[in-house]
Amino acid sequence: MRSKWLIIIILNILLFSNASYASKKKILVLHSYHQGLNWTDNISRGMLSVFKQFDDLEIQFEYMDTKRNNRPEYLEEFSKLYNLKHHNIPFEAVIASDNNALEFVKKYRDTFFKDIPIIFTAIDQFDKSMIEGIKDITGVSEFIDFKKTIELALKFHPDIKNLVVINDNITKSAIINRNHFKEFWPELKTKVNLIFIENLSIDELIKSVKALNETNIILLLNFSQDKAGNYISYQENIEIIRNVTNLPIYSSWEFYLDEGIVGGMLTSGFYQGKLAAEIALKVVNGVDINTIPIVDAGYNKYMFDYKMLTRYGIRLNQLPEGSIIVNQPPTLYERYKIYLFLVITFIILLVLTLVIARAKRRNAERKFLKENQELEESKSRLLRMLDASSDGVWEHDLVTGKVEISEQIWANLGYTDEEISNTKEFVVLKTHPLDRAIIERNRTNYLKGETTSFVAEFRLRSKDNGWVWYKARGKVFDRDEKSSPISLVGTLNDISLRKEAEKEIQKTEGKILNAIINTEEEERKRFSKDLHDTIGPLISSINLYLSALEGDVKKERKEEIIKVSREVVSEVLVNLKEISNNLSPHILSDFGLEKALESFVENIKLSQSINIKLDIKNLSERIEEQVEVIIYRVIIELINNTIKHADAENIEISITRAGSKLKLIYIDDGKGFDTNLLENTSSRGMGLYNIYSRIKSLNGTCVVKSNKNIGGMMTVIEIILKH
Repeated sequence: MRSKWLIIIILNILLFSNASYASKKKILVLHSYHQGLNWTDNISRGMLSVFKQFDDLEIQFEYMDTKRNNRPEYLEEFSKLYNLKHHNIPFEAVIASDNNALEFVKKYRDTFFKDIPIIFTAIDQFDKSMIEGIKDITGVSEFIDFKKTIELALKFHPDIKNLVVINDNITKSAIINRNHFKEFWPELKTKVNLIFIENLSIDELIKSVKALNETNIILLLNFSQDKAGNYISYQENIEIIRNVTNLPIYSSWEFYLDEGIVGGMLTSGFYQGKLAAEIALKVVNGVDINTIPIVDAGYNKYMFDYKMLTRYGIRLNQLPEGSIIVNQPPTLYERYKIYLFLVITFIILLVLTLVIARAKRRNAERKFLKENQELEESKSRLLRMLDASSDGVWEHDLVTGKVEISEQIWANLGYTDEEISNTKEFVVLKTHPLDRAIIERNRTNYLKGETTSFVAEFRLRSKDNGWVWYKARGKVFDRDEKSSPISLVGTLNDISLRKEAEKEIQKTEGKILNAIINTEEEERKRFSKDLHDTIGPLISSINLYLSALEGDVKKERKEEIIKVSREVVSEVLVNLKEISNNLSPHILSDFGLEKALESFVENIKLSQSINIKLDIKNLSERIEEQVEVIIYRVIIELINNTIKHADAENIEISITRAGSKLKLIYIDDGKGFDTNLLENTSSRGMGLYNIYSRIKSLNGTCVVKSNKNIGGMMTVIEIILKH
């Protein structure tokens, strides 16, 4: 059932579409010439500017191509082609463009166009005798006004002696125009000679034009064929002429404009096509064609090329009123009218904005004064509350730079009221130099929104030049209309006792760590001694047993010796397994840090596919044993971390001693990581936490830098050696 309804719907759609297509009104446009000829294409554009507005029209274009083929046998064959293509199509109107198309329609009126309304257009020098005896016909009569063009040309160039007319005198249009030209010439009553250049080859044409001197001007009629019958397009003939002469050239066709002619009373193919289409539209909509008069105006206009006018010194005030000028530079107003409009609009908007802003500002000022009063009262209450819950309060005005700290804080530091100043410079001067950057950084991070509050620990100088530790906490108290902070308010607490306790804890941690390291080294030495005292004798025993096998030994004795040797070897393996992980680097204690590291690096190079570059300077003299051991263990730890985790190809190690300072730089090109994770106890398995602890036990500094995206890791360690 569902399929049946689907088929019915599809059939209805198809029937409706076919009916819609069949209901379209068909119009044939028969062009005398070929598509691509700008005259013909302009006529088509004029027609389509009218037809494209209606969906119920179907326009078919046919081109006779008689500009290039005008022999009788060709026209006979064209009639056969037309019969095959269009004879059975029910056209409601036919538009004949140019003379040859009209002649074709007249000749085959009863054969192909019986009872079909005919609209003609672009008929050279139209005369009603051309359509005498034909019914149901009207159109646009093309009258090319050569006379007005020549009158202007003679006016612009009063000193010329000859008007040279270029015409092929072969095509039908050329012959018609030539005859018309000769008819009206006597009416001009001029002493200028009329000379025709026609029936020439292209080379002859070029030679003739080149020979013209400055006493001549040129009027281009038609030169579509040379005397050999070769077709020449309109663009080609004007280009040929313009390339070989600097003389003024006039014409009466719009398609030559902007191609090199000065201008004239020009006939427009576009407007003739548009007028013909408007007539055809009336006919297909039911208007009797016999009631529509022939259109004889609306397609000729004075048109000129500004570049050519300038070239030949022709002023704009010499042109007829209403003339159309192409290539004319825009006037100052035309060039900047958009900017002028924008400026005026901007000024109007600015004035309106200022008026509105002024009104808003007055309201805002009243509101601000009220809120400011309430804010001052709230701030006063807040400061009193904070002062009661801390050692003191502070306020920093971010606009004026003014800084106020509770008098009690300054009094505790030993200053009198006369000795203090509520300025940022005074507070900075009394702040420990190493703490100033920390305060500024933490304040900037808070104001940028990177932290939820401002917190900083710093030292203030007391009157007796001592340093007292304080912890500051604060937040933005007030903001302006743009939500920018205006002031910071917070508390100060004396944390000197806590800092002293932290220092003592740090010292204790160092002592504990030193004790642990010393214990580890003692254990390693003991393991080394065990290796010497335990494994050595066993290996010596094996050697004796093996020596006993030499010579003439009975079979039973050999088996007994081999059995005992195997037992000793097993014991050696067990002992080695127990102490292998706790060996002390004898080369470190015997020869120092440099030799120990060189040996270790060489062993790593042999066992691992990684390149290690070791650079040691000024370590020929031994340093403290504890420092050597820790640096040795740190480098081993770093190399192990690189091999296990970084997937690196290269390691660079630099150790430099300069006076009492020892500096270690370790770099690998492996995978990077987030160094912020080092502060997280869960990441201590990376081994770097142990390195921090070891260096801390020597009161040294350790900085690790890495980039997760770029890769690589660098560790910089500095230790002050004891004399």
